[in-house]
Amino acid sequence: MNIIALTKEYLKNKDFKWLYDFIANNQIDKEIASEIFSLVYDHTNSFKNSNTTSETMTLAWKLISLWVPHDLVVIEKTKKNLSRMKFIWEVLNKIKNYNSWKILFATIENDLFEKYDENIETLQIIINETLFSIKNVEAVVFFIKEEDCWKPIIRFKDNTKKIKFDLDSLSQLVKK
Repeated sequence: MNIIALTKEYLKNKDFKWLYDFIANNQIDKEIASEIFSLVYDHTNSFKNSNTTSETMTLAWKLISLWVPHDLVVIEKTKKNLSRMKFIWEVLNKIKNYNSWKILFATIENDLFEKYDENIETLQIIINETLFSIKNVEAVVFFIKEEDCWKPIIRFKDNTKKIKFDLDSLSQLVKK
C-alpha cells in the first residue's frame, strides 16, 4: 500500500499518532508532504468542517514546517474546484426530463470530459449527490459520445425497483 492510501486511511480513522510519527521519522520529500497536505485540506473541507481538529491543524503545521508550498496547493485545489463546477454546470445544462418515465437523461460529448479534465467518476458523483436528490427521479441515463457510437450509462435510484424502458425509444428522444 502506498503512503497516500495509508494517509487516507489514517485520516479516516483519526490515527494522528501514526501520521505524526511518520512525518517525524521519515525523510519525506516536498512532493509527498504536499500530497499529504492536500489530503488534509480535502478531509477538512479547507479547514472548515467538523474534521478540522487540533490534530489536523497540528498535522498541517508539521507539513508546512517541512516547507510544503501550502499556498500553491490551495490555489491548485481552487482551480480544480472551479473547473469541476464549470463541468457540472455544462452537464446539468444538458439534462432533459422525461416525466412519464421519471427519468433524467442527457447526451455528453467525450470532449466535454477532456475540456475540463474530468472523467466518468465525476459524472457518478453528479448522479449520486445531485440528480437523485430531485423528487420523482427514479433513473438517470447519460449517452456518452465515444468515437462513432453512443455509450449509455444507466443508474437507478433504487436498484430493487427497476424501471422498464426501451433504450432505443429513449435514444430517439435524446436525438430530438
